[in-house]
Amino acid sequence: MKAEVRAKYITKWDDGRTILESPCKVNLITHEILNIGRRKIICSPYPNRVLDDYVEHLDAEYVRFADGTCCNVVDYQSTWSFKEQCGIAPFYRS
Repeated sequence: MKAEVRAKYITKWDDGRTILESPCKVNLITHEILNIGRRKIICSPYPNRVLDDYVEHLDAEYVRFADGTCCNVVDYQSTWSFKEQCGIAPFYRS
């Protein structure tokens, strides 16, 4: 099994009205996001040039793998339990 794999880093903003997707590389052993690439707008009422000025509330962020599996993303300081994460350890962003 490879320790580093490619996935998609996805964020949902403002009650899901804006969804962004970026390619990323993650380490499956340490559960760290190693690199996040350039974002792509999946859906948004705002064009890319003003997007950062208008999105306000981050609703969800997760990593999605090629097989469709999704894992939440948390800060290093966050506390979590396997029960809250449906038995899947989340990934960390710095």
